[in-house]
Amino acid sequence: MKKKKIYLPVDIYDASSLKLYFEESSREGLHFQELNTKGYGIFSVGEPQDYGYMLIPPDKDSMWPDKNTVEKYATYGWEPLTLIRGYYEVYRTSDKSAPLLNETADAKEKAYRNIMRAKKRTLYLEAGVTLIAALIVYMVVSPSFGSVISAIETPLYIIPTLILLTLFSVFSVIKDYIRLRQWEKLHSESYPVNNDGKIRYIPKWKLMAKRYAGIVLAVFMIVAPFSDLFIKKSGSPEDFPGGYPYIHTDVLAGTVDDVSDGDGYCYIRKNSSVFAKEYYEVSYGIGSGTENAISANIYCCNLNFAFLAEPLAEELMERYSVYEYSEIQYEGFDRLYAGSFEGSVHVLVCMKDMRVMSVRLVGAPVSESCFDEVLDVMSGIY
Repeated sequence: MKKKKIYLPVDIYDASSLKLYFEESSREGLHFQELNTKGYGIFSVGEPQDYGYMLIPPDKDSMWPDKNTVEKYATYGWEPLTLIRGYYEVYRTSDKSAPLLNETADAKEKAYRNIMRAKKRTLYLEAGVTLIAALIVYMVVSPSFGSVISAIETPLYIIPTLILLTLFSVFSVIKDYIRLRQWEKLHSESYPVNNDGKIRYIPKWKLMAKRYAGIVLAVFMIVAPFSDLFIKKSGSPEDFPGGYPYIHTDVLAGTVDDVSDGDGYCYIRKNSSVFAKEYYEVSYGIGSGTENAISANIYCCNLNFAFLAEPLAEELMERYSVYEYSEIQYEGFDRLYAGSFEGSVHVLVCMKDMRVMSVRLVGAPVSESCFDEVLDVMSGIY
C-alpha cells in the first residue's frame, strides 16, 4: 500500500477542523492512518472514499484501544483507527449517518481539559528552556560572571546562536501564552465543535515557519562552528601580511627576520569576535635557550564596547605575578600601568579609547621609547 506524508495544515488542537480535513482528504483518495512525532500525517493512497472521522479525547487512565469502548463504538458503526497520543482517539466509519459520540457536553468538557493540560505543559517546558538559554547567554556575555578575556574570545558563532535560540524560545512562550488565553475564550463559546462546517487552515506563512524554523535553527547551529575553521587565527608573521603588534625596544631592536633566523621565534594569534573588532596575542623572543634570552608577550584588543575596557585592563593586570602596579601619566594614553617582578620581568597595561593592551617583557628594560612604540601599536600602526 502506497503511503504519503503530509505536514498537517490545521492546528492539532482544533479537533473540528482536523476531522473535516481528514474527511476532505479521504474524498481525494488520501486516507489518514497516523500522526508521527514530527507533525506529519501518514496517509494511505487509494480510491476516493466518503469516510467519516470522529476524534475523541483519550481517557488518561486507560490503555488504547480499550476493548469495551471499541465494542461500544462498533455498535454505532465506528472502527478504531489510531491514537494521537495526548490528544485524540481517532475512529473512522463508512456510514455517514453514524452518530458523532464526541459532541456531548461531557465529551467537549473532557476535550477542553485535555487540551488545556497539554498546552500548559508545553508552555511550562518552553518557559524552562527559555530561562536556561537566557542564563547561558548571560554567563557567556557578562564579564561580571566570569573571565572578560574568555567572553571576548568566545567564537563568533556561539553568541548569535544562543541569542537566536533564546529569542526563538521567548517567541514560542509568548505565542503559546496568547493561544492559551484564546482557547480559554473559545471554550466559553463553541469549542471544540466547529458549527460553521469550515476548515480553519493555518496561514501559509505560519505553516512554513512552523515546519522549517526548527530545521533552519538546527542547520545554523551545526554549520556555524565549521565556518570558524576557515578564519586564519594563528601562525607565523608571514601568515599575517596586514601587520601585527611588534615592540622594538632598545634591546629587542630589529625586524621580523632577526627573530626568525634560528636564534629566535615569533608566534601570532589573531581573531575577532562579537565584543572585539580584532584582538592579537603575539609571543616572540631572541636568544632562546641562552642566559641572555629576551622575550615579549603582547595582548592587544580593539573593543566594540567601551564598558569592557576597565574590566579587561584589570584582568590583564592580574594575569602576571606582579606584586604591585604603579599608574604612570604619559601623554597619549588614557591609562598606563607598569609593574615589575624580580627585576627582570616588566609588565605594561595600557588603555587608549577602546583599545586595551598588555606588554610583558622578560630581560628587557622599559623606557619612554617603549611607551611610544606601544602607543603606535595601540593607534593601529603595526
